[in-house]
Amino acid sequence: MMSIEDFNHASASECEKCLDGVFESSPWIMKQAIILRPYPSLQALFDRMVTIVRESSIENQLNLIKAHPKLGTRNRMSNESTEEQKTAGLNQLSDDEYNQFLLMNEQYMTTFGFPFILAIKGKSKQEIYEAMETRLQHNQAEEFECALKEIFTIAFFRLKDRLTDNLESKLNNI
Repeated sequence: MMSIEDFNHASASECEKCLDGVFESSPWIMKQAIILRPYPSLQALFDRMVTIVRESSIENQLNLIKAHPKLGTRNRMSNESTEEQKTAGLNQLSDDEYNQFLLMNEQYMTTFGFPFILAIKGKSKQEIYEAMETRLQHNQAEEFECALKEIFTIAFFRLKDRLTDNLESKLNNI
């Protein structure tokens, strides 16, 4: 794990290794954030990354959303997504559960044109399924915004797994 202070002084390639995968298959976000260093805190880095996404085109935002895998899929996905889905038990779905997720994902994709996204850390299979049912009731604009907010939550969890704030880093070394 790298401190934000170390991040600020690291080479661009070291920073890219650190941030790779924070935003699913969207390196353009981390590359812009790296250029804008230094950051006083992990939160400041995260806020800048959110701003980069918010200020990008709708097309870039949609591509970011579409870069995420379907929940409960058995297809290949990033290491980060594989681990996150594993902790929610989505890698151990029964055939019936898998078919339920498959049908809900297809309905969601047909309705919105992008995959269902949820920050699943700490959630059960049932909670994920219920969230999908609820969010299918949203309109396009609501769900687009909801998908972005979930992506930001996922990114924050991933960022906290890779970086520490300076004070936190110093306290850990005592």
